[in-house]
Amino acid sequence: NETTEISQRILKNLPTDQQLSKLARRLGPEWEHIVLYLGLSHNDIYHCKANHPYNVQSQIISAFISWRQHFGNRATIESLCAGLKMGEVESSVIQEIFNEL
Repeated sequence: NETTEISQRILKNLPTDQQLSKLARRLGPEWEHIVLYLGLSHNDIYHCKANHPYNVQSQIISAFISWRQHFGNRATIESLCAGLKMGEVESSVIQEIFNEL
């Protein structure tokens, strides 16, 4: 389990803008499934796409920021990692993004 490789202290933190940006650069089309797992709606995804029609990375960042705003203190790195795992993001990618502290 990759979350055991990430410090418990880090797992309880909220992801930073820098971490979300780094994550967005590593994701492809699976980002939509991931944010659905995290609790955003299809309508939320539509708004992210409509607000950034020509920039997929901006769509992804916008979706993660919406998730963080919507869920507040529950939008932890731990819950994000769970969503990434459900979206079948490789554990090495997850570790690379969140083990840098």
